[in-house]
Amino acid sequence: MSPATKFELLVDGERVKSSMYAPHVKTWGPYEDAKLKLFISEFPGGMSGTAVFTGMWFYDSSDPEFGGEFKVPFPWSRCDLTVHFT
Repeated sequence: MSPATKFELLVDGERVKSSMYAPHVKTWGPYEDAKLKLFISEFPGGMSGTAVFTGMWFYDSSDPEFGGEFKVPFPWSRCDLTVHFT
């Protein structure tokens, strides 16, 4: 599994440290014998106020869909979400 396939989380424009967990599972949805990449970010002190979360997904650009080079991240998708903590 390429290190270029990854997820990044930003909170208010600042990158948040995350840990990667890559389990091997027998089935996941329609897939059998799959390897997943899960990225976990923790906020031990909690959060308050308003924050903008930005999630960015990257694929290895050597995927035939992207036609790039192996181990080069290709920005695949992005999601911005404003959250109000009370």
